[in-house]
Amino acid sequence: MFGECRPFVVPKVLLRASFVTQDANDLKQTLTADYAPQTIQFNQIPLSDLAVTLDLLTGEVTFNQDFSGMATLSVSAWREQTGTSIIDWGIFVEVYDDATEAWVPYEGSLRPITLNTQTTSEKRTIDYTISVDVKAGSKFRWRHYTSDSSKQVSIISFAAANGLPSSAGAIFSLWGVKP
Repeated sequence: MFGECRPFVVPKVLLRASFVTQDANDLKQTLTADYAPQTIQFNQIPLSDLAVTLDLLTGEVTFNQDFSGMATLSVSAWREQTGTSIIDWGIFVEVYDDATEAWVPYEGSLRPITLNTQTTSEKRTIDYTISVDVKAGSKFRWRHYTSDSSKQVSIISFAAANGLPSSAGAIFSLWGVKP
Protein backbone atom coordinates (compact mmCIF):
# COMPACT_ATOMS: atom_id res chain seq x y z
CA MET A 1 0.00 0.00 0.00
CA PHE A 2 2.79 2.48 0.85
CA GLY A 3 5.54 0.88 -1.22
CA GLU A 4 8.86 -0.24 0.14
CA CYS A 5 9.23 0.12 3.89
CA ARG A 6 12.48 1.79 4.96
CA PRO A 7 13.73 2.47 8.47
CA PHE A 8 13.81 6.05 9.65
CA VAL A 9 17.17 7.75 9.87
CA VAL A 10 17.99 8.65 13.46
CA PRO A 11 20.33 11.58 14.11
CA LYS A 12 23.04 10.99 16.68
CA VAL A 13 25.23 13.62 18.33
CA LEU A 14 28.81 12.40 17.99
CA LEU A 15 30.54 15.40 19.51
CA ARG A 16 29.59 18.37 21.61
CA ALA A 17 32.19 20.93 22.67
CA SER A 18 31.92 24.38 24.20
CA PHE A 19 33.87 27.42 25.30
CA VAL A 20 32.72 28.30 28.83
CA THR A 21 34.33 30.29 31.63
CA GLN A 22 35.46 28.11 34.52
CA ASP A 23 35.36 30.78 37.24
CA ALA A 24 33.83 34.13 38.21
CA ASN A 25 35.54 35.97 35.33
CA ASP A 26 34.51 36.47 31.72
CA LEU A 27 36.59 34.42 29.27
CA LYS A 28 37.42 35.80 25.81
CA GLN A 29 39.09 34.87 22.56
CA THR A 30 40.00 38.34 21.31
CA LEU A 31 41.12 38.84 17.72
CA THR A 32 44.52 40.53 17.64
CA ALA A 33 44.92 41.71 14.02
CA ASP A 34 42.76 42.84 11.11
CA TYR A 35 41.83 40.07 8.66
CA ALA A 36 44.08 37.60 10.48
CA PRO A 37 41.87 34.60 11.28
CA GLN A 38 42.30 32.77 14.57
CA THR A 39 41.14 29.25 15.39
CA ILE A 40 38.11 29.05 17.64
CA GLN A 41 39.07 27.24 20.83
CA PHE A 42 36.91 25.02 23.01
CA ASN A 43 37.62 24.07 26.63
CA GLN A 44 34.96 21.45 27.38
CA ILE A 45 33.97 18.24 25.61
CA PRO A 46 30.95 16.90 27.49
CA LEU A 47 30.12 14.38 24.74
CA SER A 48 32.41 12.56 22.32
CA ASP A 49 32.38 9.44 20.19
CA LEU A 50 35.33 7.36 18.99
CA ALA A 51 34.43 8.31 15.40
CA VAL A 52 35.76 11.86 15.85
CA THR A 53 38.42 13.66 17.91
CA LEU A 54 38.69 17.32 18.91
CA ASP A 55 42.09 18.61 20.03
CA LEU A 56 41.43 21.31 22.65
CA LEU A 57 44.90 22.84 22.12
CA THR A 58 44.70 23.26 18.33
CA GLY A 59 40.93 23.29 17.72
CA GLU A 60 41.39 20.58 15.06
CA VAL A 61 38.56 18.13 14.46
CA THR A 62 39.79 14.78 13.09
CA PHE A 63 37.51 12.10 11.69
CA ASN A 64 38.62 8.61 12.69
CA GLN A 65 36.22 6.96 10.24
CA ASP A 66 34.14 8.00 7.23
CA PHE A 67 31.46 10.47 8.28
CA SER A 68 28.28 11.92 6.86
CA GLY A 69 26.19 14.38 8.82
CA MET A 70 26.07 18.01 9.97
CA ALA A 71 28.30 20.33 11.96
CA THR A 72 26.67 23.15 13.93
CA LEU A 73 28.31 26.08 15.66
CA SER A 74 26.73 28.79 17.78
CA VAL A 75 29.07 31.66 18.65
CA SER A 76 28.63 34.82 20.72
CA ALA A 77 30.67 37.78 19.52
CA TRP A 78 31.32 40.93 21.52
CA ARG A 79 32.55 44.27 20.21
CA GLU A 80 33.86 46.17 23.24
CA GLN A 81 34.88 49.47 21.66
CA THR A 82 32.81 51.97 19.72
CA GLY A 83 34.17 53.78 16.70
CA THR A 84 33.48 55.60 13.50
CA SER A 85 33.45 52.64 11.19
CA ILE A 86 31.27 49.66 10.51
CA ILE A 87 33.27 46.47 10.99
CA ASP A 88 32.87 42.86 9.98
CA TRP A 89 33.25 39.77 12.11
CA GLY A 90 32.78 36.30 10.74
CA ILE A 91 33.42 32.59 10.97
CA PHE A 92 34.43 30.02 8.39
CA VAL A 93 35.74 26.48 8.02
CA GLU A 94 39.32 25.55 7.16
CA VAL A 95 40.17 22.05 5.96
CA TYR A 96 43.51 20.32 5.94
CA ASP A 97 44.68 19.48 2.43
CA ASP A 98 46.88 16.38 2.56
CA ALA A 99 48.24 17.01 -0.95
CA THR A 100 49.66 20.45 -0.10
CA GLU A 101 50.04 19.77 3.63
CA ALA A 102 48.37 23.11 4.37
CA TRP A 103 45.16 24.50 5.85
CA VAL A 104 42.86 26.03 3.24
CA PRO A 105 39.59 27.94 3.65
CA TYR A 106 36.59 25.86 2.58
CA GLU A 107 35.01 27.70 -0.35
CA GLY A 108 31.57 29.11 0.44
CA SER A 109 31.86 28.58 4.20
CA LEU A 110 32.35 32.23 5.27
CA ARG A 111 29.51 33.67 7.38
CA PRO A 112 30.23 37.38 8.00
CA ILE A 113 28.08 39.76 10.02
CA THR A 114 28.30 43.53 10.33
CA LEU A 115 28.85 45.07 13.75
CA ASN A 116 27.22 48.49 14.23
CA THR A 117 29.07 51.79 13.91
CA GLN A 118 28.31 53.48 17.23
CA THR A 119 27.65 50.59 19.60
CA THR A 120 29.91 49.87 22.58
CA SER A 121 29.64 46.39 24.11
CA GLU A 122 27.59 45.10 21.19
CA LYS A 123 26.76 41.41 21.53
CA ARG A 124 25.82 39.28 18.53
CA THR A 125 25.21 35.56 18.14
CA ILE A 126 25.61 33.61 14.94
CA ASP A 127 24.29 30.09 14.42
CA TYR A 128 25.92 28.11 11.65
CA THR A 129 25.18 24.69 10.15
CA ILE A 130 27.08 22.96 7.38
CA SER A 131 26.77 19.48 5.89
CA VAL A 132 29.79 17.25 6.26
CA ASP A 133 30.70 14.21 4.13
CA VAL A 134 34.32 13.19 4.62
CA LYS A 135 36.65 10.22 4.65
CA ALA A 136 38.54 8.88 7.67
CA GLY A 137 41.61 10.98 8.43
CA SER A 138 40.02 14.26 7.25
CA LYS A 139 40.50 17.33 9.46
CA PHE A 140 38.89 20.74 9.80
CA ARG A 141 38.78 23.66 12.22
CA TRP A 142 36.56 26.67 12.86
CA ARG A 143 38.12 30.12 12.32
CA HIS A 144 36.98 33.67 13.05
CA TYR A 145 38.21 37.08 11.96
CA THR A 146 37.45 40.80 12.14
CA SER A 147 38.09 43.71 9.81
CA ASP A 148 39.08 45.97 12.76
CA SER A 149 40.81 44.42 15.76
CA SER A 150 41.13 47.83 17.48
CA LYS A 151 37.45 47.47 18.40
CA GLN A 152 38.35 44.49 20.61
CA VAL A 153 36.15 41.89 18.95
CA SER A 154 36.00 38.61 20.87
CA ILE A 155 34.20 35.36 21.31
CA ILE A 156 33.04 35.65 24.92
CA SER A 157 31.73 33.51 27.73
CA PHE A 158 30.21 35.68 30.43
CA ALA A 159 30.65 34.56 34.04
CA ALA A 160 27.70 33.48 36.15
CA ALA A 161 25.95 36.39 37.87
CA ASN A 162 22.74 37.17 39.74
CA GLY A 163 21.73 33.53 40.00
CA LEU A 164 22.16 32.93 36.25
CA PRO A 165 24.65 30.42 34.83
CA SER A 166 27.67 31.41 32.78
CA SER A 167 27.13 31.69 29.05
CA ALA A 168 28.76 29.54 26.41
CA GLY A 169 30.83 31.67 24.04
CA ALA A 170 30.82 28.85 21.49
CA ILE A 171 28.96 25.55 21.21
CA PHE A 172 29.96 23.03 18.55
CA SER A 173 28.00 19.87 17.76
CA LEU A 174 28.64 17.18 15.19
CA TRP A 175 25.56 15.24 14.14
CA GLY A 176 25.85 11.91 12.32
CA VAL A 177 23.14 9.68 10.95
CA LYS A 178 22.40 6.18 12.12
CA PRO A 179 19.97 4.09 10.01
